[in-house]
Amino acid sequence: MQSVKTKGKLWLHSGDKASWVFLTLDDQAAKKMNEAKESRKKRTGWGQVSVTVKLGKSNWKTSVFPDKKRGWILPVKADVRKKNNISEGDIVIATLSWI
Repeated sequence: MQSVKTKGKLWLHSGDKASWVFLTLDDQAAKKMNEAKESRKKRTGWGQVSVTVKLGKSNWKTSVFPDKKRGWILPVKADVRKKNNISEGDIVIATLSWI
C-alpha cells in the first residue's frame, strides 16, 4: 500500500442540485496520483483513483479525481467536516492511501 500526505484549503463547488466541498491535492500528492492512475491496468471513469483517507478523527473510502482547472481534487463529506469541526476555507492535512 502506498500513501501520501497533502495539505490545502477546503473550497466549495456549487452545482445545480448540491454543493460539494473539496480539497485540492498539493503538488507532491498530485504527482503520486498521476503515477497511480498511469499504473492502473484497468481504467476507471474520469481517471479517478480509489483511496482511503485519514483526516483528523475520520477515515473513509472515496476517490480522488483529476480536474482540468485545479489538478487532483478530494471530496470531503459533510459528516467528516462536522466530526472534525472544519468548513470551507479551513486548511487541513489529509493522508491518502491506495493499492
